[in-house]
Amino acid sequence: MIEVSGRIVAIHGEKARVAIEQDAHCAGCASRKTCHGGSGASIIEINHPIGMLIGDKVSLGMDESTLTRSALLAYLVPPVCLIVGAGIGDTLGHSDVMAMLGALLGLLTGLCIARVLTRLFRHGSLEPNISNCPSTTTFSNRSPAP
Repeated sequence: MIEVSGRIVAIHGEKARVAIEQDAHCAGCASRKTCHGGSGASIIEINHPIGMLIGDKVSLGMDESTLTRSALLAYLVPPVCLIVGAGIGDTLGHSDVMAMLGALLGLLTGLCIARVLTRLFRHGSLEPNISNCPSTTTFSNRSPAP
């Protein structure tokens, strides 16, 4: 399981925004700017379990298989659709222009498919789980959820 720590910064209805704390490994990572590691905390939105308050420190966990499925969905579906679209365009049009048009339509289709599948899985298996939420501790700087 991959785990990161964060702090609840906002609660809006059934969603909570969590600022993910930088790990010591972020400083040495070559890709830190792509995940906001170089520009401060990343903020993600999670389902708001009852009892969480602004300022609570939480531990978010995600199974490795879930991370793999997410990566495959984002990085495999659009390129495969691009290649299939290019093949269909070339077969139907017998020209490079039709192959490029087919590739473009395939890529757009792949992006739409990935987006739809992400939304279908958003409320379930592709979201991180809250593995630790010490909401029984009281702090003077915390405010209750609206």
